[in-house]
Amino acid sequence: VIAKHRFEFSKKAVLYDNELCIRICSARPATVIAPTFRLEYFDFQGRAHPLELINGGAIAYIHDAVLYLRHEITRDSPFFSSDWRNHINKVRVALSGFDELLAQDVVGTHVYYQPDIIENAKYKDMIFRAKIQFSANTPPH
Repeated sequence: VIAKHRFEFSKKAVLYDNELCIRICSARPATVIAPTFRLEYFDFQGRAHPLELINGGAIAYIHDAVLYLRHEITRDSPFFSSDWRNHINKVRVALSGFDELLAQDVVGTHVYYQPDIIENAKYKDMIFRAKIQFSANTPPH
């Protein structure tokens, strides 16, 4: 049995500085060991074509960290042409690994349709703000 892991994918993929970039994080307190990533695009006939990842599609583990999957846009990339929207219908990212807490394989997938792929954009830095509660007798600082 393969469990669907609670991975969170960015709502948009971005094209910036000769790269296609997708942000992913693990939304579980467990470590995912030996995750592998696959990135592919689909043409308008529904055929899948692989997109090469800069890191080769594998890392040692994921644990409460934000990851950026990056595809370098070279002459061989379908995103190299300014008319890429005429050839690429959607992009799909898939990942799998072993969740040490669940002691089983986990997977996650996300699809980016053309409107979800933003040109000349960058991700904002992620800032997490903790809620601070004050008691009635303690003034806020």
